[in-house]
Amino acid sequence: MSKLTRPFCALLCAFLAFLWLPAQAQESVGICYQVSGGANEITMLGSIHIGDEAMYPMGSHITDALERADILAYECDTTSAEAQLLSLRAITYPIGETLEDHLTPETFDLVESAAEALGYPISMFNGMRPYSVVSLLSLETISAQWGADASNALAYGVENQVRALAGDKPVVYLETTQEQLDMLAGFSDELQDELVRQSCLEVLLVKEGADFENTVADWPRLWREGDAEAFAASVWEDEGLDGELMVEYYDAVLTQRNLRMAQRLCQWLEDGEGHSYFVVVGLLHLVLEEDSVLKHLEDSGYTVTRVVP
Repeated sequence: MSKLTRPFCALLCAFLAFLWLPAQAQESVGICYQVSGGANEITMLGSIHIGDEAMYPMGSHITDALERADILAYECDTTSAEAQLLSLRAITYPIGETLEDHLTPETFDLVESAAEALGYPISMFNGMRPYSVVSLLSLETISAQWGADASNALAYGVENQVRALAGDKPVVYLETTQEQLDMLAGFSDELQDELVRQSCLEVLLVKEGADFENTVADWPRLWREGDAEAFAASVWEDEGLDGELMVEYYDAVLTQRNLRMAQRLCQWLEDGEGHSYFVVVGLLHLVLEEDSVLKHLEDSGYTVTRVVP
């Protein structure tokens, strides 16, 4: 059976504003941590940006922490008018510059094949930057795995559900929109070409009816059951990037961002006194044993405890 590589799913939030739909199900365990040892307390909920209705409602150990919090924090601003304008400007090339100019001929041929398979005009892709092409193609593969329109999966993203429950509490962010966009734009030409190539191959395999194992369709179940270890393994067991490209990707997407997020969390832990933060952040930033936001916090002297029912 084929394995579907997923190097870009964690970055979809840079371009997507999620919808919320109510659901009824057995309470989920989720993947949630308490950080203590500072002037303030922080609850961190690992987020997946796609999901299903069986993930909800969240367990009371999560919703109680959300209700107790007086400040909410998300990974990045994706909803404000300013953030959406920045993202819109970042996904396309200026007039006179095209995707074809930045990809190898072999990879652009794959883009043409993927566009044809999906029923999109190649002219639409040719105006988009590589990371926005990868984002769009990732949505197509997610849709195929869910057996439904991708918006149904996106509607149940954890961050979106928290937003619906949170009310009008003050909101802060672990990253600025510009920081996240700069990270995407900072990939080398070689890495961007390879990410596009893989995404095209995934789409073509889907259209050929390939049978996939360990796909993103497994993530909601793992989140619902609170299986952090299996989630970490499912993401990285077959990334499809080799050698220097994998080092570059991992450093940009995880290592540098984990450190930056941890530094901001340390500031929040000590800024003022008596605050309770509820932080929603991409799950991958929390669950890798040797390189995670939580490890940075522990190394800084804070206590991290898993929160379970």
